[in-house]
Amino acid sequence: MVSQLPEWSVDTESCRGTLGMNECIQSRSGTIGYNEVGIANFYGLNEISIKNKYGRLLTSKEAAANGGIGAITPGIMPGDPTGDFAGVSLLDQDGEYTWPIILLTYVHVRADLSFMDDPREAGLLVAFLKRLYDPAYVARCEQEMGFTLATGIALDVAQKGIEILESRLGPYVPTWEEETKAVEFLGAGDYVLSSNRKNYPAIERLDNGKHIEELKSTVSDLEAQVENLTVALLEATASLADVGGVEFTEKDEAMILSALILGALSTVLVLLLVAAQFAPRRQPVEKAEEDEAKA
Repeated sequence: MVSQLPEWSVDTESCRGTLGMNECIQSRSGTIGYNEVGIANFYGLNEISIKNKYGRLLTSKEAAANGGIGAITPGIMPGDPTGDFAGVSLLDQDGEYTWPIILLTYVHVRADLSFMDDPREAGLLVAFLKRLYDPAYVARCEQEMGFTLATGIALDVAQKGIEILESRLGPYVPTWEEETKAVEFLGAGDYVLSSNRKNYPAIERLDNGKHIEELKSTVSDLEAQVENLTVALLEATASLADVGGVEFTEKDEAMILSALILGALSTVLVLLLVAAQFAPRRQPVEKAEEDEAKA
């Protein structure tokens, strides 16, 4: 049943997508399904051993432990990145520990990047492609998601393709660099990717957070003042009733208390508006500084 549209049995369950397949397998006892092995292992699904072309029964974990993941038979993949990859298939390759169901991730890039109006974009694209093969960036895909990083002919072809792109960028395309450790002055320069730099919105949020904490403190103080004022007014009302001989019903007292609370809240709102009006604000930065912060 190896085809794009096999004739599935009538009792086959239909499951959509990676997570949908996981749910189908977990919710139906005895179910067997195909899924991306890194995701399946992450969700704790049991893996079934399958027989490779050599005749060995093994799981993908056993294949990986013996170098069978990513094994490519010589001559299957072109050595030239501009060659014809239409017939490349890594399914059921030779080898004792070769895993028979392997898919290769491709990145298709135009060999001529002159269609990009901004040369900086072309340089950034090349920088991105380089990092797809840099263990410092993609090791997490291997450790947490079960991917196998490109090695051997696959890695050689990819790097040759990147070299071809670099050779065609031209002298006016800037080179994007990275600041892995703090570098004074140069780390804040143009075309430097750095995790040490904060962008403008992050700085603005930090400043706003400080102002919010200040306003919270102001509100707490005002609430305490309102409470004290309410108690004092209630005591004054009680004294007036005692001196003047005026009797207040529960309804009268409730109306008086409501009026006092509304008056106090109005005072708090006015004070908050005044506090917000005089709260320190960031001055807008120049366009060049904003662009640099975003970069």
